[in-house]
Amino acid sequence: DSDGNLYVADSGNSRVQVISPDSEFITFIGEFGLEGGKFFYPVDVCVDENMAVYVLDSDKGLVYKFGSKGDYQGYIGGENAEMGELKRPLGVAVGRSGELVVADTERHRVRIYDRMSGTYTTIGGFGESPGSFNRPSDCFVSASGYLYVVDTGNSRICRYTQNNALKDTYGDRGAGILSSPISIAVNREGLVCVADSSMNKIIIFKEGFIPILTIDGEKAGGFNFPTGIAISDDGHLYISDTYNNRVVHYRVVPPPY
Repeated sequence: DSDGNLYVADSGNSRVQVISPDSEFITFIGEFGLEGGKFFYPVDVCVDENMAVYVLDSDKGLVYKFGSKGDYQGYIGGENAEMGELKRPLGVAVGRSGELVVADTERHRVRIYDRMSGTYTTIGGFGESPGSFNRPSDCFVSASGYLYVVDTGNSRICRYTQNNALKDTYGDRGAGILSSPISIAVNREGLVCVADSSMNKIIIFKEGFIPILTIDGEKAGGFNFPTGIAISDDGHLYISDTYNNRVVHYRVVPPPY
């Protein structure tokens, strides 16, 4: 968030942990339960410019909204088509105009919600062709307005313009560049960070998919199945090291370019 705090979706404990910039535990949001504001399996979290917190519960197919003090304020998604139904979604992001973007994984699409009107638009659909997805698992809107979608089943990253038009892609299934990309984050300096879970590596690009750095998890810190990633504007990189039950912290100093 704007204070530098880190929000971690602690899926197995059905909560979100809030960690200070000094790696100290601050508080947690939520607990296991059926009621609104309680979780089954939270998988992703994002924070908007007003410090509202959005938590994606994949099992429920819901995005829950909490105020800056952790107070529950509502949801989108679920089984109700009027609320923009979601099925096993895995990624959520906030756009530059406050819209919510959700990777609706099992429906092979991305939903973009207008928080004021409650309406939504949809991009994608199942397939391998450009503009289609195969189990998209994450999304992120950069400061420059590009929407990035992690198209996991097609082993690629897709970049969209502010008009939701496909601009370009990186990777291709079978090419060996990416195997199972699963999470993405972009900072205001334009560093694009992608976690590839099956290859246990992090690839860092300039916007435009120009690779500048790779972190091999089997050599640097030994992370096992990275599934979440975040990067601050000053280059602090946080990786959710799933099977080691920890968050790994790096300081990224990209080479000159």
